Amino acid sequence: MSLLQTLAKRKHLLFALPVLVLILGLTFTTYNVKGFSFVKNTALAATCSGVGYGLTSGGCNGTDPAATGCADNASTVISNDIYDQTGSLIGLVELRWSNTCSTNWTRGSQYIGCGSFNCIQNWMATLWWHNPKTGACEDWNYPGSANVTTFWSNQEYAPVLNVESEAYVQYNSNGDNYYGTGYVANSNFGSLCF
Repeated sequence: MSLLQTLAKRKHLLFALPVLVLILGLTFTTYNVKGFSFVKNTALAATCSGVGYGLTSGGCNGTDPAATGCADNASTVISNDIYDQTGSLIGLVELRWSNTCSTNWTRGSQYIGCGSFNCIQNWMATLWWHNPKTGACEDWNYPGSANVTTFWSNQEYAPVLNVESEAYVQYNSNGDNYYGTGYVANSNFGSLCF
């Protein structure tokens, strides 16, 4: 092969190389490699939409805000500390709001963990709302016992509902049980459940 033929082939490579780098750059900007598969690195689009109130109205009601994408870009409306019966700070309760899905849910955090002398035993996140159709107080209650730092209830479509959040934390320290409950409420729209 002559020198001119070799240079001609390399010109195509020299032209193709920047294009290939650009394509790969765009590909890895959009995707992250995890193991052997590609996982798209974009915010999860909400997979539900609110369409009414109550336990059986469908839409986002009764669904996990994280699994549906409603938790993406959500905000805390109001929060309050959780103290045990001795006055020790043990967690936080938050009333969460999703602009994307028009839903609320309760998020709780516990600060106990699990160490040599103390360990989280139980926790619970509850969202209460006053159903304007039935007049009843309804709730999504999510209990658990795993040693998790953050936990949350299911969500309810609630653009103009009074909603209340409750989070409960129970732990064992040196054989003694301690517990605390935190409450917050958004009472801008009428009566509350508790």
